[in-house]
Amino acid sequence: MVWEGRELLLLRHGKSDWSRELPDFDRPLKKRGRQGAQRIGAWLQQEALVPDYVLSSPAERARQTADLCCKALGMDAASVHPDRRLYLADTAALRRALARVPDECRRVLLVGHNPGLEELLLALAEPAPERTDDGKLLTTATLAHLRFGLSHWHNLTACSGELVQLVQARSLDHRFPFPHAHERQEWRPRPAYYYHQAAAIPYRYCHGRLEILLTGSGNGKHWRLPQGVVAPGRSEANTARDQALAQGGVVGEIQLPCLGYFRREKWGADCEVAVYGLEVVRVLEDAQWPEAPRGRQWLEAARASQLVRQPGVGRLITKLARLLA
Repeated sequence: MVWEGRELLLLRHGKSDWSRELPDFDRPLKKRGRQGAQRIGAWLQQEALVPDYVLSSPAERARQTADLCCKALGMDAASVHPDRRLYLADTAALRRALARVPDECRRVLLVGHNPGLEELLLALAEPAPERTDDGKLLTTATLAHLRFGLSHWHNLTACSGELVQLVQARSLDHRFPFPHAHERQEWRPRPAYYYHQAAAIPYRYCHGRLEILLTGSGNGKHWRLPQGVVAPGRSEANTARDQALAQGGVVGEIQLPCLGYFRREKWGADCEVAVYGLEVVRVLEDAQWPEAPRGRQWLEAARASQLVRQPGVGRLITKLARLLA
């Protein structure tokens, strides 16, 4: 049955990282916090609770929570609306933010902080939810799902909502559903979009000879192509271009269609990686390239195809060289 009123999803940010001395606004999530945000997103997708509108505090821990939650939901993180007024906001400020939500948006996800979120939940829910023995209600990465029989968000009043459920990330399955067409659903250690990746073959001409750029792996044990996860809302080609810049320190343009795919094993399963040729127009100096410790080297195509160890990559480097010949 489709709910005809309004639905509010209140999500407290995930566990933050206190290992470094940073201003409160800039504190990121720790690993547990990132995983908690992703589990909440996967749960929302399974429950068909995809929000029409996402509001977030711009503080780093809240912004990361909103981004990771949305990506696990299959939503583009660009759909998150950060609002400076939501940083450590009280109940009145949170209600004002909700009143500004367009009326056509019936389900809203609001990511923020305590004590404001908890106070808002207590003010809106009837009957008020009972606190646990330790006095906590919205622990980190906990979601409150409320329903309202309202036609406009600016009509939110005290005790006007029904608390449907409280969901703690730590109580959810630590694995994520991975869909297969016409097959039984599989469970994997990362959200489904992690297993769709893109890679670049950066190339240039030096004294008329084609050269291919390879970068060091994260552990420094082998040479590979710059590659990474295709996030929801991003194209394979743009992801390949971004990874060439981040991991290889090169700026370039993609002139050709996808060269093909290869598979790599990561996070307990095969990832499918789309490969694109990228014509390099600028090489950054090490000081401009944050991942310079990876290392990089320019090689003739034949040598590069021999040096990469991932099956199928050498064949795609050779294919690019033939297309460019």
